[in-house]
Amino acid sequence: MTTYRGLGNLSAPLKQRIELSVRKVVLEVFTGVVMKSPVRTGRFRGAWVVDNNPLAPALLDRFDETGSETIRAAVRRLRAMPFNGQPTYIVNPLPYAQRLEHGWSSQAPVGMVRLTLTEIASRYGA
Repeated sequence: MTTYRGLGNLSAPLKQRIELSVRKVVLEVFTGVVMKSPVRTGRFRGAWVVDNNPLAPALLDRFDETGSETIRAAVRRLRAMPFNGQPTYIVNPLPYAQRLEHGWSSQAPVGMVRLTLTEIASRYGA
């Protein structure tokens, strides 16, 4: 979740560059989480969504073993989302998501979100 406030005094080109940078990092986090997600049927990988509404409708019937459609959907959503200082959420609404994050799967023994956030923090700084 990221929140950016106080951009009102910046020039339009600078605001656009900041917005593009934020969307790029959000997509990088989203892609990392999706690609680290364990795959048995593809349902868990396909259920990831990105939105500025934490209660956005979930796609519980999208099965995506490769993650490519899920990532394409995130790109489309990030392009359409308003950038107005609201938090951005990356959510998997399946009831077993938290168990998978905490080592329930041998395919992702250290989770997906925590590992991706550690990688992003080391790349861009905490």
